[in-house]
Amino acid sequence: MCYKFVGTISVALLSGVDDAEQEASLLRMTLKSAGLTATSIVQTYKDTIHSWFPIMTDDQIDQLVEHYAWGQCRGTDGILLLSMALISQPPCENCDLTMHSNLYKAVKQSFLLLQTTAKSYLKVLQIGLLISLFEYGHGLDRESELTIAGCAVICKLNNIGSVAESKDGTGIGIDATCRKAVIIMDCLVKLPKSSKEEQVLKDNGSNLIAEDAELDAKKFKESCGSSSNFEMLFQVAGVVREATQYITNNETSQSSPNSYIAVESRLRNLCYALIQAAGPNSLMFCDSIALALSFLFELNAFHLTKFQGSVSEADRLAIESSRRMAVDICKSMNEIVPKKGVKGLSLIGLSTTCRAAQLLARTTPSLCGEGMFTIPDLEALDRAQHEFTQRWRVGATYKELAV
Repeated sequence: MCYKFVGTISVALLSGVDDAEQEASLLRMTLKSAGLTATSIVQTYKDTIHSWFPIMTDDQIDQLVEHYAWGQCRGTDGILLLSMALISQPPCENCDLTMHSNLYKAVKQSFLLLQTTAKSYLKVLQIGLLISLFEYGHGLDRESELTIAGCAVICKLNNIGSVAESKDGTGIGIDATCRKAVIIMDCLVKLPKSSKEEQVLKDNGSNLIAEDAELDAKKFKESCGSSSNFEMLFQVAGVVREATQYITNNETSQSSPNSYIAVESRLRNLCYALIQAAGPNSLMFCDSIALALSFLFELNAFHLTKFQGSVSEADRLAIESSRRMAVDICKSMNEIVPKKGVKGLSLIGLSTTCRAAQLLARTTPSLCGEGMFTIPDLEALDRAQHEFTQRWRVGATYKELAV
């Protein structure tokens, strides 16, 4: 049913004849075959995604349900609804993978078509963001990177400029929010990988959006006073980009001798500030902390590898400090998750925290000596990874079924 619905939409887009009633009927059958309704999708989406990834307004979400009920849910709206259904699936449960793999393939194909034919660029951008988030959250790194590159192109072609250019001048319009989401996802897909072969930072269109990602000290303090992971992630993206730019410039001999100290200190202080703002025994800002820590590890590892002959004691103490921060976070996760479960945590938080732990365990011991980790430290990392890496196995199955 997924493919029949997508095929109907494809014909409508290419022919210019859009039969909303027929598309709504097919959408209804598609959802029924998956045991879903528009109301159940929207409710689950609001409960699990919307609060920490607010790329749609409440009015827009409610209108999707109304149009569906009236039998007037047009093709693009239908694909958006299916994207919401896809991303709302429980991340760590082994659900009916064949059905959901087909749903993923159908939605992804629709996104590729909509990029060149749809009139509503904002809905296409929202679809792309949800697909990229799903791919990232299930270990499909390369696919997520390509999807978010497509989103960046949509931003450029439709003049979704800097946040300061939003219509009301406050940067809180839905266009501006989607722009922030593109910047956040662009940073996440460039997270350091756990294997050395994958640790090459690539630039697939980030120049389209890099001008927005600058840390605003005032807004950062405001974010610390709230519980918004989304706004915090956007603020963290600015500092993270400094680290990636340092590595890129250093590889081309464009970095100044003192730039490492400045960038490393800025990123480290950001980690301290985030951990302090989150408080003890809390997973608040876990995604932002993991994002900052992961790039701190990458920056440390790059510097220590490149300048092995002249690594100072201060550098080694710095990476030891990074180790302690990550281990403390993993220990907190191991105390909190068994009590609260993973339902209330964001997809981004789960994925980035797992990635940070993997990078720490595999990279830093080889750089700083075998005795760097105690047995309790390693046990804490193992437990944290066991809780969260179930999603990567699910992601691998999605990939196999998508061939």
